[in-house]
Amino acid sequence: MAVKQALAAGAVLALGVSAAAFAAQGGSGAEPVVTHHMAAAGKGDVAAIMRDYADDAVMIVSGKVYRGKPAIEGVFKALLSDSARAPLVTNQKVYEGGIGYLLWTQKAPKGGEIHGSDTFVVRDGKIHAQTVAMATVPTAKP
Repeated sequence: MAVKQALAAGAVLALGVSAAAFAAQGGSGAEPVVTHHMAAAGKGDVAAIMRDYADDAVMIVSGKVYRGKPAIEGVFKALLSDSARAPLVTNQKVYEGGIGYLLWTQKAPKGGEIHGSDTFVVRDGKIHAQTVAMATVPTAKP
């Protein structure tokens, strides 16, 4: 439990939100929102994915900031446009109130494996902030 709390606190601090301010803003219930988000992403349903985001949501992907639903929608359209993409495998899920953290892997299109993590900040049933980090790891040779 201490690890979950540390991850949640780290995510809140990394996104520049104090724990008290987060709680005051209605920070609760990330798990159902993130679960819906991942199911919609698995189906490639961009419209359903976008229903999970607040209008003023912020997404940070590998150091680049996307502000607002139109910008975030562009990210998903680009990510999901590859019809040959492999399913994403979630290796770890941690939820603490309005914070969700996922650790995942996916086969890379040109070989190897993509290792990634997502952190979500959810308030009032909407994703207000998300960070995504990912890197391609070459396949180990026997």
